Amino acid sequence: MLWLSIKLWAVALFSFCIAEKEHGIVYPRMLESRAVSWSQRQWFNSTMSLDVFASTSSTVFADDFLFSTTENNEPIDYYVRAEDAERDIYHDPAHMASVKVTDEDGVEVEGILGERLRVKPLPLAARNSEGLKAHRLFEIDVPEARGEHVPHDYGSPNETKNIIESRAENTKYPMYEIPMKIFPEVYVVADSEFSKGFKYKGADVISYFAVLVNAANLRYKSLVFPEVQLRISGITMNKGAQDEPYIVNVPNHSQYRNILFKETLDKFNQHMKTKSFYKTSDIVFLVTAKNMSEWVGNKLQSWTGGYAYVGTACSDWRVGMCEDRPTSYYGAYVFSHEL
Repeated sequence: MLWLSIKLWAVALFSFCIAEKEHGIVYPRMLESRAVSWSQRQWFNSTMSLDVFASTSSTVFADDFLFSTTENNEPIDYYVRAEDAERDIYHDPAHMASVKVTDEDGVEVEGILGERLRVKPLPLAARNSEGLKAHRLFEIDVPEARGEHVPHDYGSPNETKNIIESRAENTKYPMYEIPMKIFPEVYVVADSEFSKGFKYKGADVISYFAVLVNAANLRYKSLVFPEVQLRISGITMNKGAQDEPYIVNVPNHSQYRNILFKETLDKFNQHMKTKSFYKTSDIVFLVTAKNMSEWVGNKLQSWTGGYAYVGTACSDWRVGMCEDRPTSYYGAYVFSHEL
């Protein structure tokens, strides 16, 4: 069993984002190691402790999942082993924590520590006197409706649904017979603005979505009949506008990166239908770093952080989308909510 201790130093940082509150600099430390299971204990101050557990049997990806991107405008597709992608992913159901932990040249921890707390390495910061790496511990605001307006984060397509069988289970179930556990397979598409935040590094994008989906699965632990465990069936990392003709930008608002989300999702669905993975995935989900917007009268509003067609998984409208800030895990709540 591996124990990880983090000391909170009394070092305040200025807030770099209006929705974030800094807590300080922390230094992870490995305390104990055993072979079978893993546990990390993280102490943030004298009144708060956090145990992070990870099981080698946890599943985030399909056995071999597709990673798709482009190089010099040429498509590149290859398969990644789930075992490799999940190796450093840890979780704690009690505290709703989902993190990536590595120990190649010192311990590094990155991810979600409950509803609001996030942690990430500070690669340019100096190590402490014991050689431990510095990390930034910060708090984000939970997305909520702005003012008196409650944004509609779901809608209905205009066509009749065409339901197909999920390939997560080979057995067909009558309508009255529901399996005790289901494994919806989600194909994730990262738009070019989101991918740019990772410098178009595929391994970093894969790790990020592993932590994000792991966090979503922790939320779904409250569902008991049936139990729900998401699996990522593939990831597409866009690199430019040529990879995403479905994005509907708002004219004269390019400096604010506004897109019309309803129109974008409709075009996204039509475009994804041309892909082979569309029919073999239960849900195809777009993650964008642009501002999801809609016209309300003659005013452009950006109060919606996610949107999906309700009750359309496994249908001809099996799509959804959400906003997220690259490397921040800000969209964890909206991601799991829209799915």
